[in-house]
Amino acid sequence: MVTKQILILILLLSSTKTFACECVNVVDNSFLGKTKSFDFIVKGEIDQVAPESVTMTVEEVYKGSIKENTIQLLRGGPDCMHSLDFKPGDKLIIGLVNAYYEQYPNAYMVPGCITSVIYVKGQKAYTPELQPHMFKKPKITMFESTIRLEVLERMIRRKVGS
Repeated sequence: MVTKQILILILLLSSTKTFACECVNVVDNSFLGKTKSFDFIVKGEIDQVAPESVTMTVEEVYKGSIKENTIQLLRGGPDCMHSLDFKPGDKLIIGLVNAYYEQYPNAYMVPGCITSVIYVKGQKAYTPELQPHMFKKPKITMFESTIRLEVLERMIRRKVGS
């Protein structure tokens, strides 16, 4: 009887890890510290927000090759992908990974657990105060959450070698 209860407890505890998003406390979760983990880095503006995805007009590609002017950002599920709480008109610099879904050929996902989204307003780039999937405050560099746009763009280009 005790063996059966222990087995059920182990099964329940291990299954929560299977379906839950679990972010590890990373020392440097900054955008610039994680440029290698992104397949693409783009600057653009949010056009439409739908329940399943977000449409973005791409203005500049810093890393990777995106041929389309408009891309789709898929909303994540329990896999630690970013929740995409964007509004039409938001200007962003964003790190992306391939979505690998045949039904969405121009679709990308925004990684969670690291700073993958930077907002742009005029000549200023900044991270939001909180992102629900992260343990630490989002950062652009290891110490900064606000930076001049031209400085950030120069740093991104240097990091990705373009």
